[in-house]
Amino acid sequence: MEHLRSPKRRTLARSGSERRFSHTGRGSATLSFVDRAKTPRFQLAMRWGAIATMVVALVYVLLPGRVRLEQIGLFGSDEPATAEETRAESSRWATSAHATVQGADAPARASSAEPAGSSEVATSVTDLGHDYDCLIEPNQIVDIGSPVRGRIADVYVARSDLVEAGQVLVEIDSQVERAQVEYARERAEQDVELRARAASLDLGERKVDRARRLYDENALALDLRDDIETETRLARLELEKARVDQRLARLELQTALEVLDRRTIRSPLSGVVLDRYMWPGEVVEDQNVLTIAQVDPLRVEVVLPASRFGSVEVGERASITPETPLDTVHVGEVTVVDRVIDPASGTFRVLIELPNPELTIPSGLHCRVRFLPPSSE
Repeated sequence: MEHLRSPKRRTLARSGSERRFSHTGRGSATLSFVDRAKTPRFQLAMRWGAIATMVVALVYVLLPGRVRLEQIGLFGSDEPATAEETRAESSRWATSAHATVQGADAPARASSAEPAGSSEVATSVTDLGHDYDCLIEPNQIVDIGSPVRGRIADVYVARSDLVEAGQVLVEIDSQVERAQVEYARERAEQDVELRARAASLDLGERKVDRARRLYDENALALDLRDDIETETRLARLELEKARVDQRLARLELQTALEVLDRRTIRSPLSGVVLDRYMWPGEVVEDQNVLTIAQVDPLRVEVVLPASRFGSVEVGERASITPETPLDTVHVGEVTVVDRVIDPASGTFRVLIELPNPELTIPSGLHCRVRFLPPSSE
């Protein structure tokens, strides 16, 4: 037992216990399964085995059944499939996959797969006979604010009121501005100084005529004649200055009127009041007081797939059917066609102008649109 206690003997004994001999009876020893799993060669073989298993499973899922598997040798078969059977199986698989991928857009894609002789018929059925979702919106939505800071004196409209272009909507307190207008008007209409300067100039010109006659008769000294002529020239300049002052007074009156007018808020378009945010007595600075929407005409927005790009042009007519209960058909005209396709969705936008003179079509409705063929005129 002493010889087994040394480190060298114990190591040999432990390594010997991990050995096993093959059934052939030969004396060559092999590694255990745990040690073999740690070797690079064994791990590489396991990876390739896993890859091969996944490839077989993928082929079995994608390819049409056992016929393909037998042809590539994954399953044994005494009689491999003929070429006709292979083509028939492939055709059935392609048809099934094509129908699955197409989904809701099947009519548009099927038109591109038809023979060249039926392309015109497919285009007419798909493009002109297909309905698209759309949305009816106001042609314009305008937020009404005040260009100046001040206290609201009065608001003349409420929510849902119809307004006309130029109609007074809001009055801002303007007592100071009205006083400035009156002052400027008095100055602009005042012509007393102008008439006085004109009379002074007329008197000076008469004096100049008498002084020249007296000077020619040697009855007046030269310096006196020069003084009279100088006074007349000054009177002429004073008259010109009075005229300039009167023109400036008129410009000041115009400026005061513009300042006063900025405190009266008018509607920039005809439409309907969507909302009202402020009331008399509140101070407005940068806030919106009202929101107005133009509902005649209306704007219809439709998003088309990229396959329709180039088939819709400005000026074309389109039939628009709002959702129930207003399921009547109306005709509009294309006004805008986007020139750039959205890369994320593969779509582009088209805007249609829909007349609404009686204001019977409310905005905000979803609708269906169909582009009409050109008229035969």
